[in-house]
Amino acid sequence: MSVVSSGIISLLLSCLILGGLFYPVTIFAKTTVENSEGLLKRLDRTIEEKTSLRLRYLNNLQQLKSKAVEQKGEKLIETYQQLFRAYAHFQSDSALAYLDLIEENVKDSKRGFELLQWTRIGRAEVYGIMGLYRSAANLLENTSVSADQASLQLYYYQVARSVYGWMADYGEVGENRKVLQQLTASYRDSILQVETNPTNRAIVQADKLLNEGNLQNAREVCLRALGHADSLQHAYLYALLADIAEASNNHDDYLYYLCLAALSDLERGVTEYRALLELAVELSNRGEISRSYNYLLCSMDDANFCKARLRSFEASNVFPIINRAHKEQLQMRQTITFVIVAFTLLIVLLLLIFIVLLRKKMRDLSYARRELTEALAAVREVNAALLETNAKLSTTDKIKETYIARYLQRCRGYIDTLDEYRRELLKLSKTKNYVQLMEKLHNAELLTKEEQAFYADFDEAFVTLFPQFIDNFNALLLPEAQVHPKRDEILNTELRIFALIRLGVTDSNRIAHFLNYSVPTIYSYRSRLRNKSVLDKNAFDQAILTC
Repeated sequence: MSVVSSGIISLLLSCLILGGLFYPVTIFAKTTVENSEGLLKRLDRTIEEKTSLRLRYLNNLQQLKSKAVEQKGEKLIETYQQLFRAYAHFQSDSALAYLDLIEENVKDSKRGFELLQWTRIGRAEVYGIMGLYRSAANLLENTSVSADQASLQLYYYQVARSVYGWMADYGEVGENRKVLQQLTASYRDSILQVETNPTNRAIVQADKLLNEGNLQNAREVCLRALGHADSLQHAYLYALLADIAEASNNHDDYLYYLCLAALSDLERGVTEYRALLELAVELSNRGEISRSYNYLLCSMDDANFCKARLRSFEASNVFPIINRAHKEQLQMRQTITFVIVAFTLLIVLLLLIFIVLLRKKMRDLSYARRELTEALAAVREVNAALLETNAKLSTTDKIKETYIARYLQRCRGYIDTLDEYRRELLKLSKTKNYVQLMEKLHNAELLTKEEQAFYADFDEAFVTLFPQFIDNFNALLLPEAQVHPKRDEILNTELRIFALIRLGVTDSNRIAHFLNYSVPTIYSYRSRLRNKSVLDKNAFDQAILTC
């Protein structure tokens, strides 16, 4: 049998001795419903709640202590026995203290000798838990129990089986160890002879089958017993099933039943146990170092609290291994964290560089866009100027075409008129009608008529080219100074002067010659209207060119 198996079985039998522990706890029995990961999560939560569970356990102990204050005689001794059972796997030095109290009160009891024997067996039990194997064995060797003391005999066998089992696993080597293993098997058989509880018998029977290597039958015995076991017995059966699974090399079942056994121990509030420590070792082997380390610390803390040197020794044996693995894992995590942080910082640095470059590019693009916008605005202005120039050129061409056509037509008309006038004069000279000839030569009616026709033709052509000229021109003048032609006129003299300026004839001499006026008259017209303009002189002259 392995050290682990024997150690746990010894613990189970020791607990069976204290099967009357007062603290009732519901253990998880529906093993087929929950998987190992779910159990591990529940176990994590239970460890987090360990302080509250311990306080609840201590509250129940305090109730028993309060009860003992009011009792005497046999009832007081029974309460002390309950307190001993409660403290045996919770705080071993307190358990010894209650054994001392029982011994102090046995002289007042009718069961004095039996109680002294019981306290000696109980002290051996606690010594075993504390790792004082020799002291425990000496007490057992100096204690005799008669066959008529059935319950005391069963208690003795159970303690002897546990103590010698622990000594075989942890205290001796070589031939001595074999002797101790034989003693352990002998006391196990003795328990089977006197144990009357079916479930407790099944637990011991399964332990026997396990040590004999009959794993399948041991497993069947445990599974059958689970259906009839109470909460405390469930914990023992789970631990046995874990040992059977380990011996069968079934690691999944081993993990599963260890979880159930550890949950049972922690839920019951005891501080002396083994399942959680074995679970820590198994998880460490599976690579779950953080959880394993947490379980190991919990086991060590509870073992120290209980003063259970056996459990402290077991924990101290595996602590360096798990602690080293935990430190390696922490180092690995720190390395990974450092790499991640360094990589993150590198990414952030690259992002910052990218952002700076991007902002520079965006700034360059903004400058380029602004320059392009300005260039486009300049192009639009140039286009507008070109369009305006083209419009002016178009207008100029139109003016030229219009006035050239009218000029040619007017010249042709003047030629025809002069030719007709010459013929009339020639005819009068041939007939020697000198009086009528002189009258013709002195008559200016023809000149006046032609001049009026010339102005009418000019006015018509100008208004055709610039239909809005009169309105635009008057918009430049004060309301009282605005100029309007008469009903039978197209343009009057003032409008005609500024019409010539609109056509680009700005010289007063040329305007005077064209209109057959004196230069001062032209100056007078121009000055008078300029003075009545809503604009200043220069602006007025510029505005005329765009009317």
